[in-house]
Amino acid sequence: MTKKILSLLFVSLFALALAAQGVKVDGEYLANLGDKKSYKFVVKERNADYCATYLTTFSESKYKAKVAELYDELFYIAAYDKATATFDVSDLETYLVKFANGKYREKAGEAVDIISWQKARSENTVLAYKGYINDFPKGKAVSLAKKAVAELK
Repeated sequence: MTKKILSLLFVSLFALALAAQGVKVDGEYLANLGDKKSYKFVVKERNADYCATYLTTFSESKYKAKVAELYDELFYIAAYDKATATFDVSDLETYLVKFANGKYREKAGEAVDIISWQKARSENTVLAYKGYINDFPKGKAVSLAKKAVAELK
């Protein structure tokens, strides 16, 4: 148990030192750390870019599935956060392409629909509502969009 705690402490301190020094974490850097230390580092840092680099660098690793799962989660969270803050669903759409079988594919699809509806509502124009209806003919808010179009005409 103590060995595991010391190992995690080392990885944490190591990550802090890297950030303070402005060290770039790339494939060469992770390769020099080795598979197991890189895996611990990536899991501790919870950074999607580090996950992608790890997966490229250690494509045959026994930790590959765990890092791929973390990458899926982190990519989805970042895409969702951006979409809800800006009404820009492009990263969610990228998620749906990049992680076609990802754990969050249904949630991402629903989020694209809902956020697109919210954007149409915020614009509150016939064009915006019709755009939503065209893009999401079976969307969750189609009836509301049609009602809004009728009211604005």
